[in-house]
Amino acid sequence: MPDESTPGESIIKERKNTDSSENRGIRGERQFEFEKGISRLAGESVAERYLKIRRELFGDTLTLSGKRMDQLVSDETPVGFPDRKLVAEELLPSYCRIVDELHECVTVETDLGKKAEMGRRLAVMAYILGVILHQAPDGNGQTNKLVSLSYVREFCPEYSHSYFPIKYDDGFSDDSIYDSSTDLPLVRKYFEKITSTLPTQWSQEDRGVFSKIEEFKKIDKRDNIVGAPEGGWEQRWNESFQMMKALVEKIEGINFSDRVMTMLKEGGRPGSLSTLVRGEIAEALNRRYPGYHFSMSGDIAPHPKSAVVKEFVLTSLLTAPEGVETLREYVLLGAEDVRKRLVKQAWDERMVELYGDTLEQFEVFEMEFGRVLSAETEGVHRRKLEEHMQRKSAFERS
Repeated sequence: MPDESTPGESIIKERKNTDSSENRGIRGERQFEFEKGISRLAGESVAERYLKIRRELFGDTLTLSGKRMDQLVSDETPVGFPDRKLVAEELLPSYCRIVDELHECVTVETDLGKKAEMGRRLAVMAYILGVILHQAPDGNGQTNKLVSLSYVREFCPEYSHSYFPIKYDDGFSDDSIYDSSTDLPLVRKYFEKITSTLPTQWSQEDRGVFSKIEEFKKIDKRDNIVGAPEGGWEQRWNESFQMMKALVEKIEGINFSDRVMTMLKEGGRPGSLSTLVRGEIAEALNRRYPGYHFSMSGDIAPHPKSAVVKEFVLTSLLTAPEGVETLREYVLLGAEDVRKRLVKQAWDERMVELYGDTLEQFEVFEMEFGRVLSAETEGVHRRKLEEHMQRKSAFERS
């Protein structure tokens, strides 16, 4: 057993790629099953919700031990996220305390209309700050969505039969709620203030290679449809695979792995080939340009600065008294009322700007949560699962 007295001890051992097409499908199927009884999380702390969800989603993919949130924090987390020690010892405990205190405030509210509004704001706040914290090396977006859904189900009767879309294989989802904290406008605004352009040695050839990531994503998107395509899935996947194979053959200057070369020779699922190739392009460019992060999603970001921005946002909100007050008032009163109070506060100008930007981000997500939850009814959710299973069955037969 791990020593539970050791904060931040890494107790996660990955046995396989949890983000592969196959495992995304498994995670999606498990999420669907877990959601059926998600109401049982009502009254639980945010830590218990997070841990129980992960055990259900990653039971045989990640080995989880221990009973505390900070034990999920691992040095295996990709660079570009807040310092792991800072997260384990300061930010995560503050986050859990604030969310749980506000959960109690929502619980004791007697006006059912206000309770529902406060509950949805709590879900929004918990989600946004959770994905920026990035507690564990993998699966934070999916886990935090379910944590948020548990608050929605607990306090918002309007959405008692609503869901967040599930990411199945090949990115099968129409969900616009950000999984990546770097993509959040709140983070990106401050990120862009301190980032610089790529060095002059960023060659035209490498730009061309990196642009191929977008071409692979376009082919992925072509396969991301509802309902079997004309000719069936086997024909569609074969066409997509051949398109990707031709694209790989045009890429110069990248020594692809034996795994990629074997797949090109023997065939396979286009989503799997896309994931491998995009990942190896990004890794090769990361080696050529130290200090920058080229992602398989097509983003470029200087590692240290990305982490610094997230640390600034989180420490300002979770540890500064003014930030904690802003979060509390947002959940209890709503963004508009808090914004009026901010104007009158004699706080540091930079902090007032950040808190105002945070409220704006919260408001955007309130609307997005409402839109997505209203669209993703139980019938739609089930239809998407059935479509995923049809795709899975077609692939296994092929």
